[in-house]
Amino acid sequence: MFDADQAGANQRQIAIAFWGKDHTDRNWGGKDGKKPATKSGEEDLPKSDCARSWVQRLVREGRRMVNGGYRDLLE
Repeated sequence: MFDADQAGANQRQIAIAFWGKDHTDRNWGGKDGKKPATKSGEEDLPKSDCARSWVQRLVREGRRMVNGGYRDLLE
């Protein structure tokens, strides 16, 4: 995650590389937390934001480790 972030990938691209597009699309909430409208006219349902949160947390943790946080593991 950290290496992809440093290489310039955005968080959604990282998620797609890790889980694939289908899983990421199902678990990446939009601005309003809704799934895109379907062709069948189904009502929009709340969309999970777990993939976005997970990637954000891992990128943040990777940055922390590189910036000296790895020392905490040695104590």
